This record gives sequence, structure tokens and C-alpha cells, in this order.
Amino acid sequence: MERLTDRIHYHTENHVAYLTIDYPACANALDEPMEKDLLAYLQLAGFDSNIRAVVIQAEGRLFSGGGNLNELCDLTEHIEEKSALIDECLTFPGTLSCTIRKIGKPVIGAIQGALAGAAANIMLACDFRIVSEDMFMVEAFVNIGLCTDGGGTYLLGRMLGAARATELVMLGQRISARDALRLGLVNKIVSRDALHNETKKFAERLAKGPGKVYQYLKQLINQTMFFDMETVLATEVEYQRICLRSSDAREGIHAFLEKRPPTYQGQ
Repeated sequence: MERLTDRIHYHTENHVAYLTIDYPACANALDEPMEKDLLAYLQLAGFDSNIRAVVIQAEGRLFSGGGNLNELCDLTEHIEEKSALIDECLTFPGTLSCTIRKIGKPVIGAIQGALAGAAANIMLACDFRIVSEDMFMVEAFVNIGLCTDGGGTYLLGRMLGAARATELVMLGQRISARDALRLGLVNKIVSRDALHNETKKFAERLAKGPGKVYQYLKQLINQTMFFDMETVLATEVEYQRICLRSSDAREGIHAFLEKRPPTYQGQ
């Protein structure tokens, strides 16, 4: 398989595929080449009949700070001439979330430290999430003048209901590991040192299970809970495209990179 980056490592063991994000120099930020590699590896694991479970994990002190804001800042400064690239960038997080849901195998997120933005929503699409005690997640989009991508509002709405989902996406506040467990957003909290081994044991337990049953159970859950996901994702991309052209988005992104509070004009 041709790789665009060296920021995703792929290996298999005991019928489990491990996709490891490794881009510590940029807080494991998800840029377009990395997202393309992640998608390709997810598809590879999905089609490989020897793979019975998939783990998405990350190296370093944090899982991912979300999208690459330097890349996003450049796109906002050249929005007309890079419109095709912008559309592709906006579409990819949702494509990753949909791919995770469509894979007929259990997908597990192993998460430590910060989990923000697009990375948070892609992980919400997983079937299971095992997190370290120091994990926290944040729907950071509103903090930089954007709406969610990766299906965040959709997934949170299905998992938590409208009131709680609205609170998380509109306030953009941190959610601790304990609060995430209480809300039902994660399945298990372990120590950081135990995260790798606990995830490995859980993935191998699933890999020994009735894979065909898991496939049909996942399809039933998708039909029950996520049947209109792609339709909502298309609307999400359109809204994100509009937000990205706004003065509030430019201000929010620049303010974040300059480490200062944003001054929004509502435009």
C-alpha cells in the first residue's frame, strides 16, 4: 500500500489490526495526508479476512489535538483558489467516522491525554473506547468559530440526547475521563501505564468471539441508531464550509494560534 505519510503505523497481531497515530511534533494533529492514510488502513483492516478486531491508538502524551490549525489557517487565507482542497479536508473526518461504522468488525479506540475536535468525533464513531485516567475530550470547534465535523453533533445527539449534546458542542468545555464514563461516552478507564495492555486483552477477547454475530449486531445498531448518518454528515460539511468562510472562523483560528482570547463579531 502506498503511504502518504509515516505518521500512521499499521501492524497485526493475533487477528487484531493496530492503527497507531505517531506525529508528536504536531500533537498528533490530523492533517489531510494522515487522514488519507488512516482511511486506507481502516479499509485494509476491514477487507482482511484474518482481522477480527481493530484498534486505533496513538503514541505520545496525548491522543490528538484534532485538526491541524496551521493547515486550516492557510486554507482560510486562500479560500477561493483552494476551494477543492477545502472541500476534501472538510469531508474526510466524516468519511472516517462512516468507515468505522461500516466495518463489520469491532473497532476500539485506546485514548490517552487530550482528545479534541475531529479526533474526538472519529473516536465517538468507534464501538468501544478505553481511556486513561488523564484523558479529557473537548468539542473544540466552537472555540475557533466553527461547527463540528466528523459527525460530532450527530453522534453526541444519538448517544446523549439533545440537551446534553447541545451543552457539549456549544460550550466547548473539557470533559474529564470520569465525566465521560458517567455520560456513557467511554467504556472503561484504566491507568495510563495499563492502557496498551488492557486494550490488547480486550481486542483479543473480541477477536476470539463470534465475528459473524458481531458483524450483524453492528449492522443492527447502525440501522437502529445511525441509519441517516451520511445525510447529516453532508449537511455538516455544508455548514462547516460556510463557517470556514466567516470572519469569526478566521478570528477564532488566529486567536488560538496566537494564544489569545478571540473577539467574535457574529459574522
